[in-house]
Amino acid sequence: MSLAEELMADFEEDDADELEQAMEAIKTEGDIEEATEVAPGKSDYNSVYDVAKMTLTDEYRELMATLQAELERTDEVHVTAPLESDPQYKLIVRLSHLAADLDGEINVIHKFVRDKYEKRFPELETLVPNPLEYLAAVKLLGNEINTKGQNK
Repeated sequence: MSLAEELMADFEEDDADELEQAMEAIKTEGDIEEATEVAPGKSDYNSVYDVAKMTLTDEYRELMATLQAELERTDEVHVTAPLESDPQYKLIVRLSHLAADLDGEINVIHKFVRDKYEKRFPELETLVPNPLEYLAAVKLLGNEINTKGQNK
């Protein structure tokens, strides 16, 4: 038997053992839970705060407070140590990660608002593809159907 054939035989034996173990695990009915699916576009959320929770986190509040304190500083900062150990550099890195997380949060909010508002104005998403502009347009339009020119 060649080396390649021996290797294939080992793989086949391992696969058979793993398959038998998986089949035994499936047979135990107590471990299987029923899966439920939510139809796409249908959500049980009624408030944007149900889907967007970043501004409620302690990390967000701490970073915003630290950023505000740094912005209010009037003294000039001199860097004497390596840049990676500078507290302001560390703050900038943390804020950069927060900005990426906020971008994801904006997309979650956009999807939530789009799902709620598409019943009233389904073509708005094609007219306003940018998520932030879409949210501003929805805020401007509101829910009043009979109003004209709400832009004051």
